[in-house]
Amino acid sequence: MTRDEHPQPDVTLEKLSRLQPVSTGGITTAGNITGLNDGAAAMILANGQALRDHNLKPLARIVGWSVVGVDPVMMGYAAVPAVETLLKTTGLTIDDMDLVEIHETFAATTVVCARHLGVDEDKMNVNGGAIAMGHPSGASGARIVSHLTHELRRRGLKRGIASAGIAGGQGIAIIIETV
Repeated sequence: MTRDEHPQPDVTLEKLSRLQPVSTGGITTAGNITGLNDGAAAMILANGQALRDHNLKPLARIVGWSVVGVDPVMMGYAAVPAVETLLKTTGLTIDDMDLVEIHETFAATTVVCARHLGVDEDKMNVNGGAIAMGHPSGASGARIVSHLTHELRRRGLKRGIASAGIAGGQGIAIIIETV
């Protein structure tokens, strides 16, 4: 890589204030949504037997996951029912999470989701979300979970939840624990 294409140094508040909302009466503009970026991610998932057979040491284990459907118009909010479903299924609470990653397609929806779920701001997207890092569309889920795993380990923490609202009306969430 020779240059990070995502930052746009010529952006000013004046230019941002002139951008038209995506929808009539809305506040979401091209200035407060994530850019689409190139990127790739890969993960290896294995059960206990495969770990033993191949002498592998995992970075984390999956505690649980959920996938929900919502009205496609509400896709940015879909992380909320996905997280709520997962917490109910596992018997855990948002306060049991050491770190929280909420996919940041739109700045406003991420804030709304975090507030609705009661996420402590000091635990959420601790190194920035997709607006800061970019959104390599097909790789974002793996990027978020990988980022969460490595940040939990770097900080010596145990448990985290990652979630996303996905175009078309899908919400997804996963809880992981470091091992």
